[in-house]
Amino acid sequence: MKTIWRNLARRLNALSLRERVIMAVSLAVALAAVVDMAVLSPQLAAQNEALARMRSQQATLTTLRAQLAAPAASSPAGALRQQLVAEQARLQAVETALAQRLGSGHAASLPALLQQVLRRHDKLTLLKLDTVPPAAQDAAAPAARRSVELQLAGRYADLLAYAQAIEQQLPGLRWAALQIDAVPQPPVLSARVWLPGDTP
Repeated sequence: MKTIWRNLARRLNALSLRERVIMAVSLAVALAAVVDMAVLSPQLAAQNEALARMRSQQATLTTLRAQLAAPAASSPAGALRQQLVAEQARLQAVETALAQRLGSGHAASLPALLQQVLRRHDKLTLLKLDTVPPAAQDAAAPAARRSVELQLAGRYADLLAYAQAIEQQLPGLRWAALQIDAVPQPPVLSARVWLPGDTP
């Protein structure tokens, strides 16, 4: 073995400077090629494969999100969405009709207006909705006015929300009486209301 090393050393010493540089560069290139084939190329291939998998998963996820955002009409979610859109359109039509009636001065349709507002409060139960003739009113309301008696049952918060809603939806509304009886369960709201111009 020593003889082999001595022969190699003798041959290297016999080379010129230029030949030594060429040999060193060749050895460095060969070593770099071996490292690239053994280490770098497999890692790069694995990284590219993982990146391709990630892109494929992202494309699948985007497709699933698009399907969830716009479900087919035949699916249960699509049918519910269509029902929701139809109910929103119906509610908008009711609100438009309510605004038109108020704007045209049809105060005599107060019971119908109160019922339309009640449709937005589905947690309440309508117990009574009667028109009270002028002779039966209290002294607080003018004799020429015709009022409406209203009784609703529901949670206290829902009753207050309904009272606020009719105040907002019917800005000319006048209250002759308002009482909430908390003894029965659920509580009962009793009210007598009228609108200016609501004559018998």
